[in-house]
Amino acid sequence: MPRGPILCVVAWALTAVSVASALFALGSRLSAQQLASITLPAPGTTKALYAGCNNIALTFPNGTPSQTVVAAVEPSRNVQSIWRHDAAQNRFEGFSPLAPQVSDLLTVNFLDAVWLCIVAAAATPTPPVAPTATAVPSPAPTESASLSFETEDWIFTAPSSLGTQEDLELGAHQVQICTNEIKALIGHRPSNVAKFKMEWVIDGGQVSTAGPTGVVNHVPSADWELVSEDSRASREQLVATGTCFGPHEVTHVLTWESWGPAWANEGLAQFTDRLYDESGFACDSNGYVWWGQHYPYADLSPFTYSRETYHTAACFWWEIQGIGGNSAIREVLASMRSGPPESTKAFIVDHVNVVLGVDMRPIAKRYGFSVSELY
Repeated sequence: MPRGPILCVVAWALTAVSVASALFALGSRLSAQQLASITLPAPGTTKALYAGCNNIALTFPNGTPSQTVVAAVEPSRNVQSIWRHDAAQNRFEGFSPLAPQVSDLLTVNFLDAVWLCIVAAAATPTPPVAPTATAVPSPAPTESASLSFETEDWIFTAPSSLGTQEDLELGAHQVQICTNEIKALIGHRPSNVAKFKMEWVIDGGQVSTAGPTGVVNHVPSADWELVSEDSRASREQLVATGTCFGPHEVTHVLTWESWGPAWANEGLAQFTDRLYDESGFACDSNGYVWWGQHYPYADLSPFTYSRETYHTAACFWWEIQGIGGNSAIREVLASMRSGPPESTKAFIVDHVNVVLGVDMRPIAKRYGFSVSELY
């Protein structure tokens, strides 16, 4: 059940907010291949849906569950995801019928403009990881990968216009270093693929997607660089010293079997980012400290994607580590692999509390969860 966005620094200089989130299969229609149709309530009509992402105005009443929209599509199995742009927060909200428990677009309103993404029935849809950076429907990739490199756990590919072979290898070594660190931290490596894949595609995007088989980095144009000159020296130093920095996306890939509530997924990945930097991240009863400044906790219910919510969610894992050490993190993730939780209550009660022997729900109340969500 792939999912999970990101505020990450992984090795790609997409600024500090490169993210494990994106619009899957967005882009120009390469052919007018109708794969489905949707019957909208009055005053709407029946509309044809084509391969790719279709921009339509919904006429469902305010508060209609997104699953109802999916059910209105014939055949509904062709629905990959639904996306709606939140202009106020400059991010996309998404819903996947394969992973509703980690989707954040749970309801839609009358005249919402959405992107309804359709795939062929024979294809295996990939659930979305909700975007957290500016993302727009983008044209088809303009250049096939011509650079490639392999490490112990990864296969890397990128268009040659984005840099040199040495640039690709520098980033690849950074990713492998972090992969080794996260494998040691969680005591596990998924066996679904022999090697994960990380690729760069030029498609007008500025986001990254993480899933069970790897990461796709969407870049805006051929002018984008695998390694910018102002970051080269520091990145070379990280590799030379074997130092992990920004393992957020790697964490998502290596823990996909343990994915549960979106806030817990993102919290873990953000926790590993802070674990491998020198920001002095720490949490208390009122908020968290980051680079010497204290911030109040954000509200995680409902969960939205921002630096503040990521750090708030990271504090829950910081608390787990503080009580049980890294072994507790490993045990919680192992427990979740045996039965990924679909709610905050299940995550805490059935997995975290069992491992720690401590009721963590009072701590979770700090993050805005209601009594009904926890008890």
